[in-house]
Amino acid sequence: MSRKSTRTRSDSKLATTSQGVLAESIDQRPQRPVAMWTLEEDEKLIQARVEGLSWEPISQKYFPTKSANACRKRHERLMERRSHDDWDHTRLEALATAYMECRKEMWSHIAERMGERWTTVEAKVSQNRRCIAYESDNIVVF
Repeated sequence: MSRKSTRTRSDSKLATTSQGVLAESIDQRPQRPVAMWTLEEDEKLIQARVEGLSWEPISQKYFPTKSANACRKRHERLMERRSHDDWDHTRLEALATAYMECRKEMWSHIAERMGERWTTVEAKVSQNRRCIAYESDNIVVF
């Protein structure tokens, strides 16, 4: 069976798939080519925000091939990464100390629900932390 495209009254396109099933294709407006951000562009973007420029002027002045929304989203990712990476030795040590002070209390609540010792629960979570994802209020294990 050959593939065909026809137009309906609503101008949506119908195409016959290799299995002979009609499927509607989605017309998409032309999109800009995706270009990777360079370190220089990241620095320029951060500096423009420090200077108080809003997204549209930043896009127009410094990044004519990128939308204002692309600039905003890139800036958000950069700021998230920066706050994530800004943990110095002192802060990490404070975190470790706080964890050690409250780990028994923290894991005991879960251990009680599971009918296990708190050290066992702590160890199991540590071993499987990459397998547990949180989706809203639901825990998904994959």
